[in-house]
Amino acid sequence: MDSKTEEKVSEDGQEKKGFGRSFSEVMRKTGESFKNVEYTVEDISDLMDMAKNLEDALQHEEEVPAEGKKKEEGKEEKPEAIVDFDLRKVEKSVMKRDTIAFFLGVVNVALIGFWMGKSPETYYHYWAFKSLVLFSWRWYTYRQKGWQYLMFELCYFGNFLGMIHVYFFPRVMLMRKLSFAVCAGPLMWSIMAMRNSLVFHDVDKITTLMMHASPALTAWSLRWYPDERWYEGYKGDDAMYSQSTWKEFVGYPVAFYISWVVLYYCLCFVLLKQRIERKGGVTMFDLMVPKDTEKARKNMFLRLITSAPEAWQPIVYLCCHGVAATVSFLPTYIFWKSFILHTATLLFCLSLSIWNGGTFYFKVFAKKYSKDLQERSIHQRQKKVQ
Repeated sequence: MDSKTEEKVSEDGQEKKGFGRSFSEVMRKTGESFKNVEYTVEDISDLMDMAKNLEDALQHEEEVPAEGKKKEEGKEEKPEAIVDFDLRKVEKSVMKRDTIAFFLGVVNVALIGFWMGKSPETYYHYWAFKSLVLFSWRWYTYRQKGWQYLMFELCYFGNFLGMIHVYFFPRVMLMRKLSFAVCAGPLMWSIMAMRNSLVFHDVDKITTLMMHASPALTAWSLRWYPDERWYEGYKGDDAMYSQSTWKEFVGYPVAFYISWVVLYYCLCFVLLKQRIERKGGVTMFDLMVPKDTEKARKNMFLRLITSAPEAWQPIVYLCCHGVAATVSFLPTYIFWKSFILHTATLLFCLSLSIWNGGTFYFKVFAKKYSKDLQERSIHQRQKKVQ
């Protein structure tokens, strides 16, 4: 090996070491950020996708031999060019997908406003259409990641309960009040509790927001602007409103919740437990309850859950979940009686999702863009050395 070759190998080694140190530094800082920041399900999904793309890119580099590179017309092949091509291709695909999602997201918001103003009593048709499309897409994408068990959560069952009411039992007042309590209770408050965000370009975030906001809008529209055909034969307020009781808005919904809890526990922690563990599946319990005890100490409920024996932690988790759901049922009786209070609370939750979306765009998205530029700069420097 002549002196020029040795010098070239030395430079390659130093550059790779430099790149390795830069990459290690980024991963170290990322790890430190996980200790102090709480991430939503969508954020974790985004991080998993980024990790997968990075893994694919690094795999291309490993496939190229470190020595004895093939030569074509006296020039060395550059593995970085292959990686750069793949990254550009992925970037164009992601940008196109996000642009389409952004366009549809803005159109969706405009259509909701038009529909609710023009014909609020029929808005549930649009809700059902979006649920069919977005839930099908989510099942397809989540199944590829092993996340399909997240769709056993109460919010999905609440959506299905509301659709069963409006399409199969629209004149059954008990079903009307039960679905109202679920949609205007746990589902509406989940917008705030789960920090849902109106992020137009992110299909996953839009789906999560739709899952909570659309049922809440439907509950509002069908309570205050119902289809008159559904009430033919009723004797006005005496039959519809004056006879409403706390049992209808708290008792029956809690019974519905208990039915879901029993089914959920049997599926996720008994019948499908081994299958989920074997295939590396994820449940909401896995995402919400950290294995790191240090992180659990920052939250009162997490401290309570992790303090229990491991076998009892799912039960304690569901008990805490049940307490929160029961509390969210309590104001639904008042919402049923008061147009002003119901409307104000709904607007507050929807406005909060807009605020969260703005925070995402101007903080999280800006930081992610800056990080992408830094990684691209490192890649370009590596390419020039070669």
